[in-house]
Amino acid sequence: MIVFGLTGGVATGKTTVANHLRRLGAVVIEADEVGREVAAAGSPVLEEIGRAFGSDFLTQAGDLDRKKMADLVFGDPQARCALNALMHPPMVGLIRKRVERFREEAASPPGLVVVAAILYEMGLDRLVEGVLALTASRFTQIKRLEARGILGDEAQRRIEAQTPREVLAFRARWLVSTDRTLDETLTQVEAIWLSLLSEEMRATA
Repeated sequence: MIVFGLTGGVATGKTTVANHLRRLGAVVIEADEVGREVAAAGSPVLEEIGRAFGSDFLTQAGDLDRKKMADLVFGDPQARCALNALMHPPMVGLIRKRVERFREEAASPPGLVVVAAILYEMGLDRLVEGVLALTASRFTQIKRLEARGILGDEAQRRIEAQTPREVLAFRARWLVSTDRTLDETLTQVEAIWLSLLSEEMRATA
């Protein structure tokens, strides 16, 4: 089974590409979804977040107020580091267990993709055999964020909070620009996927 990472800044198309890889047969583990699990209502992690940041960051139902937390951490690097220190260790532990479980299954999928915007910062690159990084121009990112209702300074802060394109270009095995059309982007991704399957078949032949 091939295990690789998918990363990229905000609004670079990670969800679209991950969904396409699912259609091609890959299992996808999304760090955002794992984060929701580890910080679910009543979890020890959410209790720690409440103590560290205050009950104002919890909803009346006892969930994390994600919008309020995002507004804080994208504008305050110290708060972001504090939140990451609480969230990342249990997230990485859970992702590692799931990767290992799929590796051990007799009928494992042809490929598994770990998706995370800050994959390198979380150390998730150590769990994968290579990383596919998506990039987009700042203009494209801002336009996509505006379509989500994220405007002005908030959009800029979210872009600047994530791994710079230059770092991704240096560290990733594959780099795909999503400034091009969707069909062109997915064609490139599919070519990478097929080349990985071929590598795996040759290695196990």
